[in-house]
Amino acid sequence: MGLGGSLRYKPGCQQYTEGEMRWRYLKLRPSIWKNHGKIDIFITHAPAYGLNDLDDSAHRGFKVFLDIINRYQPRYFLHGHVHLTYSLNPRLMKHGKTMIINGYQYHVFDY
Repeated sequence: MGLGGSLRYKPGCQQYTEGEMRWRYLKLRPSIWKNHGKIDIFITHAPAYGLNDLDDSAHRGFKVFLDIINRYQPRYFLHGHVHLTYSLNPRLMKHGKTMIINGYQYHVFDY
């Protein structure tokens, strides 16, 4: 499952409010149900709130992404947007059963 865009921090395209991103997720729920309520890999542009995000408005993650991770426990959550060159966040971290991967530049993993 994939959702592009970042949290709205200035006027422009591909930026969404929390409510708009939640609506985009809700439109995908029938596809999740068809897959027996499972998500193997969840790919987004922005991070999830509290998981590899930053405190500034441009790099804050979506709370709905954290909700999705907690509810469906995908095996992998890949995100970008927060560059490792200006953050002290790790490339890899675990949240419950989900491996969180910051895909800045690139990252090779076996699935």
